[in-house]
Amino acid sequence: MASEDKPDPLPAAVAALQRLADAFAERREQLAHSAGLSEAQWRVLEEIASEDFMPSLFARRRSRSPAAVSKVIRQLLDRELIEVGIADGDARQRRYRLTQAGRAAMHALRRSRERAVERQPPRGVCRLGSPTPQNTKGPPRRACIENAGRDIARHLVRVNEFLADCREFR
Repeated sequence: MASEDKPDPLPAAVAALQRLADAFAERREQLAHSAGLSEAQWRVLEEIASEDFMPSLFARRRSRSPAAVSKVIRQLLDRELIEVGIADGDARQRRYRLTQAGRAAMHALRRSRERAVERQPPRGVCRLGSPTPQNTKGPPRRACIENAGRDIARHLVRVNEFLADCREFR
């Protein structure tokens, strides 16, 4: 079969990525609500837990307004999930930290997410990957997600090669 007869992998890769992103966004929203949080509150908690949090940078990276991020921070402060103080060495900066309740909420969310992956991947993920192998270790749903990830990675390599070829012709 001639190379021009092969179907273009780009539309399939983009469609697969969109289905995966939609499925994970939907599931993330469900998990956040099950913990009594909004998805935005969960994202801010994750950011505060992982590094030095700067609301303005977070807003810029997430394409959110500083006012929207400030509102989420106020909600988390009101619920006593985070605390704020003056940063060491620079009194102009604030330092955000999870409280014990915030750390407990993050722990519960992580456990819920792990259990959700073990039980059932987001809707549509198994259609992306190869059929679940019968002889894999661990839960079959995890194998399904791993297969989908490998398939998407393979498509992304092709997309990257395609984009590199496009750049050469500019």
